[in-house]
Amino acid sequence: MPSSNSPAREQPRIRVAPEEVTLVVWPLWQRPVESLLLLAVAVGVSCFVGWWTSQPLVGGGLAAALAIVLWRTWLPVIFVLGLSGVTQSVLGRSRRISWSAIRSFEIEPGGVLLSPDAQLVPLSPLRGLYLPWLGQREKVLATIEYYLQPLPG
Repeated sequence: MPSSNSPAREQPRIRVAPEEVTLVVWPLWQRPVESLLLLAVAVGVSCFVGWWTSQPLVGGGLAAALAIVLWRTWLPVIFVLGLSGVTQSVLGRSRRISWSAIRSFEIEPGGVLLSPDAQLVPLSPLRGLYLPWLGQREKVLATIEYYLQPLPG
């Protein structure tokens, strides 16, 4: 029979997995002024290059290249953070990044950068995945900390 003065044994704390978090990132809809300004700059640069080189095909090629680079601006991207990792869906196609492939993360004012690099380097943002908060900062952080933080003890 334990005495009332003996220290109580600590019970292990059970960690409960957080619910899935869904983020719909669509800059053209969520930040239309910035997105339209970016697209206008891309069109302007393409027109200028076509005029400067006297080759409309060069300007058109640049416009096509910029359209490919800026696809995230006008297409909605759905991110689901859940048990299997981060699933990114665009136009019905999905790509999953497992939690084990994410070696580090950096919390920023507007979102979180998930990186496959153990130590963040200047090029990490190009290899990583940036997730904006979209009003769900606490849920996103809870999910990331649950799956990416080492277990205590």
